[in-house]
Order: sequence, then C-alpha cells, then structure tokens
Amino acid sequence: MLVVAALIATLSFPAPVANASAPWPTTWTAYSFADGSPVLDVGGDNNPDYADVWSGVSSGLGTVPTTYLATDGTNIFFRLRVAGDPETNKGGSFSSSVWLVQIAVDGVHEASVGLDGKPAGENDVVYVAAASGSPESVVYEPVVPNGTATGAGRVLADGVGGFFVDFQVPISAISAVAPAVTPSAPVQLFFGTSTSNTNINKDYMTGDGVSFVGLATVALDGSPVGDTSTEIAITSPTSATTSFPNISGTGESGATIEVSIDGQTLTTTVAPDGTWSVSAASAITDGSYSVTATATDTFGNTAIDSQTLTIDASTTVSITTPPLSDDSTPTIAGVGEPGAAIVVAVDGQTMTTTVAPDGTWTVTVPVALADGQQTVTVTATDTAGNTATAIQPLTIDTSTVVAITSSASTNDPTPTITGSGEPGSSVSLTVDGQTLAGLVDAEGSWSITVPAALADGVHSVEVTATDLAGNIATATQDLTVDTATSVAITSPTFTNDSTPVISGIGEPGATIDVSVGIQSMTTTVAPDGTWSVTVPVALADGTSTVTVTATDAAGFTATAAQALTVDATTTVTLTPPGSTDDPTPTISGTGEPAATIQLTVDGQTLTGVVDGMGSWSIGVPGALADGNYTVSVTATDLAGNTDSDAQPLVVDTRTTVAVTSVTPTNDATPTITGTGEPGAAITVEVGGQTLTTTVAPGGTWSVTVPVALADGSHPVTVTAVDALGNTAATSPTLTVDTTTSVAITSSGSSTDSTPIVTGTGEPGSTIELTIGAQTLVGAVDSDGFWSIGVPDALGDGGYTVSVTATDQAGNTAITSQSLTIIASTFVTITSPPLSNSSTPTISGLA
Repeated sequence: MLVVAALIATLSFPAPVANASAPWPTTWTAYSFADGSPVLDVGGDNNPDYADVWSGVSSGLGTVPTTYLATDGTNIFFRLRVAGDPETNKGGSFSSSVWLVQIAVDGVHEASVGLDGKPAGENDVVYVAAASGSPESVVYEPVVPNGTATGAGRVLADGVGGFFVDFQVPISAISAVAPAVTPSAPVQLFFGTSTSNTNINKDYMTGDGVSFVGLATVALDGSPVGDTSTEIAITSPTSATTSFPNISGTGESGATIEVSIDGQTLTTTVAPDGTWSVSAASAITDGSYSVTATATDTFGNTAIDSQTLTIDASTTVSITTPPLSDDSTPTIAGVGEPGAAIVVAVDGQTMTTTVAPDGTWTVTVPVALADGQQTVTVTATDTAGNTATAIQPLTIDTSTVVAITSSASTNDPTPTITGSGEPGSSVSLTVDGQTLAGLVDAEGSWSITVPAALADGVHSVEVTATDLAGNIATATQDLTVDTATSVAITSPTFTNDSTPVISGIGEPGATIDVSVGIQSMTTTVAPDGTWSVTVPVALADGTSTVTVTATDAAGFTATAAQALTVDATTTVTLTPPGSTDDPTPTISGTGEPAATIQLTVDGQTLTGVVDGMGSWSIGVPGALADGNYTVSVTATDLAGNTDSDAQPLVVDTRTTVAVTSVTPTNDATPTITGTGEPGAAITVEVGGQTLTTTVAPGGTWSVTVPVALADGSHPVTVTAVDALGNTAATSPTLTVDTTTSVAITSSGSSTDSTPIVTGTGEPGSTIELTIGAQTLVGAVDSDGFWSIGVPDALGDGGYTVSVTATDQAGNTAITSQSLTIIASTFVTITSPPLSNSSTPTISGLA
C-alpha cells in the first residue's frame, strides 16, 4: 500500500464542522488482496514507532490482518491496526499522524478519505478529497465527542497488544467530491499512514504513486460486485529441446495472455477449456530464460506467473588430437558440452566417456590399430538428447614390415628369393656371405637373385627393410639347397601291433608318402633326418608290403619297400575291487583263455591263468595294511601280445583318532583339535557337554566347548567312526587354568648390595624380575617358592622390584615391591686439628 506525502500537504480545510456521526458497527471485515490473502504489515522498520501500522515482526503477530472495513449502506467505516496508542502523545486526542484510505474505480484513483491527527491544542478532522486533492471537504471536526457531536474516530485496544484506529464518513460525502465513487461502484482501497508532510514511514509506500493492482474489489454500500480477480499458471516444462519452445498453461477462459521471453512478446487467448499456449516466433539460443505470463480478464483483472525455461536444442563436439600418430593405441581427445555422453568409433572399436566440467574429453584405443589410415567418428549426446558428430582421418605409422615369401627349399643353387614389404622401402639381403640390395615396388613386392651358386645344405637368409619414415623390419629364413634325396625304412618287419608305427630316415624336410595295404599316410622328415607314421586302421593278422616314397624340397624322389608281419592283440579286464575291510582280498577279472595273468599290489607280484571261460581270480596272500592301493594286472597271450588294466583298492580295517590341542589351557571355552581319518564322524564329550564334527579332507578336526569349564582337570572322550563303521577312541585329560598368582616375600630393605629376592607362586610358573636396569629370570619350584639373586651390585638407595609370573597355561600375574639398599657406612672427625690439651677430647660423626 502507498500514501503520497505530497498529497497530504495540499489539504487546506474549511471552517470546522460538527456533524453527528453514525453508530459504530459491531462486525468488521478484513480488507484483503484480490486472491483473498489478508493485508499484513511487514513492519519493523518504521519511525516513529507510535504511528507504526501493526507489525508481525516487531510484535510477533505476523498473521493478524492490518486493514478492515464495514458499511451500513449509508456510511463507510475504516479500521487500521497500529502498534502503539496514538492518543498517548496528546491528551484525549490523536497524535500528529494521518491515516488515509485512497479509493479507486477500475484501478483509477478517484478519492481519498483521511483521519488527520493534529498536535495538542488542535482539533482532529475526518476529511474527503478528490484524487488531485481538490476539492476537499472536512466531514467531522472534532473527531472525538465534544458534547455537540458524536465521535467519528476512535482508538481501541485490539486484544493482542496493539490498537485499532477507526474512522467513518458518509458515502455521499465521498460521491460529492468524486462522482465516480457511487455507493455500489466496484472500488479498490489503499490504506496508508504518514507522520508528516515529508516522512512516509511504511516500507511499502513509494512516495510518488499508488498501484491498486492485486487488491480486492468491493462496493462501499456492501452490494455485490462483479469479477474482481483472474488467474494464470504456466504448466509447460521448465526445459525444452527446441529453439522454438511451446509455452502453455491455464487461466480464466477468454482472458488475454501475454508471454514475454528473450525479448519476444507473444499473445494468445485462454480457450474455453481453460488452457492456452504460444510458441516462440523466432529461434531462441541455448540457455536459461525468464518466462513471464500476464493474464488480463474481461473485467480488467490481472494475474502474473513466471518460470525459468532452459533451452537445450543442440550440442557440439570436435576432435582436437592430430590426424597422425605413431602410437598404435592412441589417445583421442576433443571438446564438447560438459556432461554430454561421447561415443568414439575407430576400426571396429567403440569407446565411451563423458565430457568433463571443463568441456574436454579423452579416450584411449584399447586394441592396437594397424598401420595405415583410420576414420575416427565421434558422436556426442547431451543430457537433453541432442546429438552432434565429428569425423577425422587418423593415420597410424609405427613400424614397417618385410617378409620372405619364396620357398624355404630349392634345387636351384642360384635361387631367386622373393618377398613383400612396404612400398618404397629399401631391401638388404644377406646369404652365405653375399649382401644384395633391392627395392619394394608399388605393389608391395620385391625380388633378388643370388648370383653366386650355393652348395647343397641349409643357408641362413636375412632380409632388412627400411621404409621412408626410417622404420626398420627384419625377416629370416633357413634356405635348403638340395639337388638329390634318399629314403630308408628302419622299423621292424614283425609286430604284434595292428596299427604299427612305421619309421625310417631321409633328407630333412622331404615329404614322405607311406602305403600299406589300401592305406596311405604322409609325413615330413624331421630336422634330425628321421620320420615316422602310424597306421590309422588296424591291419589284419598276416604279412603286408610297406612302400615309402620321399620327395625333397627340390623335387627329387627316392623309394624304399619292406614286408611287414602283424600278429593279433590280447585283452584283459580287472573287476574294480573298490573298498574292503579284508586285508587279504581276492581280486578277479576276465581275459583271453590261457593267457598268463600277472597281478601287482603293494609290492606283491602274483600270477594266474585265464580259464577256459575267460575268467581269472587271485587271492592276495600277504595282509595289506589300511590304505589306498593301485591293483595292476598284465595279460600275455600265447602269441606274446599283452594288455593291462589297473583299478584302485581301498583297505580299511580300522580308523584312528588323536587329540592335538595343548593342555593346560587358559581358555574356559577351549577349542579341542585333533587328527583322524578324513570324513570320519567325531564325537567329543567333556564336562557334561557332547560336541560333534567331521574330519576335514586334510585329516584334521576341531570343536569349541560352548559352555565355560571350571578351572581344573576334565576328562575328554573322543570317538571316531569312519565310513566303513570302524571306530577309534581316545581319552586325554584337559586342564583348564585361567588364572595364576605371584607374591614377593623377601624384606623391603637389605644391607646386601646383591640381595636375594624371594617369593611364592604357582608351581612351574616362569618368573621374570626387574630391578634397576637388570632383568632376571627364575622359576617357581614344586613347593610354590622362587628365589632370584641380583648378580650386579646395587648402590645404596631405593629401588622398585617388579615381578611377572607366567604359568604353563599362559596366565600372567604381576606384583612389585619397594626395596631399600643400605650396604655401606661412614665416619667423620669433627674435633679441631689443634689442641692445647695433652689429653684432648676427639669427637666426630658416624
């Protein structure tokens, strides 16, 4: 609200009048803003305080309305809440202040009604005036009752620590100076106060004008009024991915909407369904913008809503790394929109990253790129979904290559050696002391002929290529020069293998073709000059012819032939014996009738013969100890063919168990450990408690006693039962000892500089005694006593003897004693050295 100080200064009132005022109403209505919210004083910054409109800050009542009105149809009554009593500075009347209500019709200021509080000795007046201040008319003077007039103004306590200033005026008096203000005209009211012509003391008063926007519309006679407010809301999202965003919302049907954004003013009308929308007329660049929407309804009521709209319609990306790299796993870098997702594709590899807050990004190619030109494609997608792409060629050149492609063997003593390399590279070839030069052609090939004849044998060829960038590559080859070849069969002519190995010798590297029956096999002579092939399909018993042809690298051939006799095979099977608790088991199986059986188990070799039904059995005569065994059997038929079989055998006639944990122990809930047969069930009984576990694969077991055992000896019973039902038991004694004690019994003083310190403790405990810089060790004897002599002499004085006892269970106890050593004395002569007496008295101290 606003009061103009200059307006108050223009008032010059006619002669005093003494009109009779109307009775005060009993019901008041809080005058509010158009949205129904009450007018509240923001307060706390006014001067002087006695004229302060009620302040929620200074008084602590921030929810109490400030302005009120009432009407009887003929008179209009106004009420303002103030922080102090205006009558306190002027006996029985108002202090020097003005309380004023400005009246507007359709937002245009038409009239003012005021209560002018005069200084002491002057009459207070209620006046009306046109908007310009003229004409003006005093309606009541004096305001307070004076015996001839009813009071037209008053001050009342508001019941919450403040005061009400009330004043009234006939509606007709307002209409007389402002004809537009009729009793039923829709008007807006602006309440204010001022203490002088120059001091506007409310923080919502500008001093140069009044705005009635947003104030409630009423009629002075209380009759109904038309539409007094309108509404608007922006409902479109606060972000957009287009440069021509659509801004939409809701409002009063038919109201005119004016939207302002980035210098553009967009206009539309609210549709019958209460919605509206506009689109930007020209493109808006990316960024954040303030959107303001103003609605004006057909009654002239206005409403405003605002929103911050972020435009993100595009993004950017670029590659900043050079297009040439000597790194086969290069780092590719660039710039883009912070937070954008980056996808880099090169040579079938895809790398991803995110643009850092400083707008940079990097990725490293994980798999080495081949030398040559690659295409790097980078795609950026920002948080709004906008994309951008950058493409750059990338040339990798980290090395050069060279290869020898000609055959590693030749029958030409002056061969032509050929290869491949990087076009333009120079080639240097060295062989058998000759150094030859060449050049890689545009097709990537090179060819060099050796001018001097090479002898038969293996020659080392080395080629070095140097490309235009200076990269160097080397290739080598062992070149065999061969102008003749040979072959021979060395394997036996008789075998009992139906798929025999046929072997021989020949020229290293030569191809060997072997044929026997209808089968053909191929191999190559090894560097040591030997070769072998295995016949893949079993040959029938009988004699076959083996033919071998050798072809060396130079194309020379040689042939060898041999007769090969094959004798059939035999078979044997061993019935798996599994596990047994019999230490002399019988082992059986099947085989070829009449074949000899040789059985081996645990160092015993036993023999038998397969019967006519193809079965055999052998009893083991020497008892086997418990454990795991391998039973091996070999059958040899009448033709000398053999076959073997082997099976595991487990002999388990007993089990074992042992306790390995230490006793005594200082743990009242000790862990009892031991060893046993893996998988055996363990039952431990101690102190009335029964505990169970299973022996681990490593042969160990452990249980923890859950309920604390008392100090003393406790019988422990451990029983083990293995998978075959064998049992074992052990019954050790467990001693629990959780405390110990120690005491020093020798005197606290001594005349011996190497005293003996004695005491008591738990038999068997170790005693560690410290006195001065000496640390000494002793032990408590079986009677509970200990004694330790100090070896190094102590000087006279006081010492602390510290003793620590550690018993066999690891419990410790500590005690100490003060020891005083007095091991020496002294004497001093105090009488004078000169005397005149022949029988002097000699005295002193000792």
